[in-house]
Amino acid sequence: MKKKWIINIDEVPQNITIEKFIRTLTDINKHIEHLKSKTPDYLSVPINFSIEALRSDLLSALKDIASYSFEYKGREEKFESYVSTSLTYNPSAIDNISSDPHQSGLGSKLYSEGSSNFYEATAAQKNTYADTYSYFERTPLSNHGEIKILLDSFERTLIRSRVSIIKSGLSESTDLKYLWHKDESIFLNLRVNIPIQSNENYVIQMIDDQKSDSEIIEFQLKTGNAFIYDTQKLHRPLCKTLNTTDRINMICGVSPWFDYHEEQKAWISNDYYGELHPFDMFMQGQISKLIKA
Repeated sequence: MKKKWIINIDEVPQNITIEKFIRTLTDINKHIEHLKSKTPDYLSVPINFSIEALRSDLLSALKDIASYSFEYKGREEKFESYVSTSLTYNPSAIDNISSDPHQSGLGSKLYSEGSSNFYEATAAQKNTYADTYSYFERTPLSNHGEIKILLDSFERTLIRSRVSIIKSGLSESTDLKYLWHKDESIFLNLRVNIPIQSNENYVIQMIDDQKSDSEIIEFQLKTGNAFIYDTQKLHRPLCKTLNTTDRINMICGVSPWFDYHEEQKAWISNDYYGELHPFDMFMQGQISKLIKA
């Protein structure tokens, strides 16, 4: 019988993130190493719900719930062209930038901007911005109308998630340096991108910065589909040509191999741990029962 890993939240030391604790305590790195070569750059599947109803409820809710730029320690200027509203938050975070759950996790009072990957920083701590596995409380926006129906369909635990908007007509979103970054391993946080409002001017670009001759991979996030891609590669959203339509995306982060159990206050490995690639889980409907090939 396969071993069940149980990560009790109270046993995670303050000076380490839950993700780093999982990597230290379990054999997950071995499984990642075995499966990571099977990771395609990106995949998409049709979504089995009404994107029009989802867009209507989201736009209605955003009339009363503000969107915010990311804020970091020492940062003075803001990306006015890129704003977000959180779908999950961590009420116990020690570096929240706001008491508003929709804004609190969009940056940090402790971390300075500049690292392409906060999550692997040696100074990353429990209950800070870098501690993605502590961002699983749902915000009021996440429980509104069709948004709730969609998010309730997720079979795996929802972690750091948000709605992000690229504002139309602002030239910084077309800059060659705009928003390049990396995120955590897809084996620990699989980000499901759902375009709510878009057009052919908005794309995702990726590059494998481990290869000197790597070319930029580019694809459009088309409405009606859900997308996943290898977010540990350097990537960014981009507006290719200025236009009059805002790009609106739901970015739903999920833990593919560990599920949170509220009654035990613990992350527990599931049946897919080390056995099934998160991209295969996505395609087969084990991430969301409304999203599958």
